[in-house]
Amino acid sequence: MVEARSENALERRVNLSEQAANAVAGLRYLGGQVVVETAQHSEFGERLVSQS
Repeated sequence: MVEARSENALERRVNLSEQAANAVAGLRYLGGQVVVETAQHSEFGERLVSQS
């Protein structure tokens, strides 16, 4: 078990024996571009913004 800490208070744990599922494996076409931006006053520190 590996535990990684980010600069904020959230913690993430990764079990190296488990492999993450590929969320976009079945997609043929993405209509726009996905941009990840950090925001200073966001609740989780990150926002997903989709541009078409």
